[in-house]
Amino acid sequence: MEHEQKSGAVLLRLLRLLWLLPHSWAVLEGRDSQHRALGDL
Repeated sequence: MEHEQKSGAVLLRLLRLLWLLPHSWAVLEGRDSQHRALGDL
């Protein structure tokens, strides 16, 4: 039973990573677009 709990915890971590990645990418892309806008000025 312990093995199943561990694999479940790993799955939860992976799901959390997959959920966080798009948010972090959006933040990074937002920063890049801001820098580009400042560069165009």
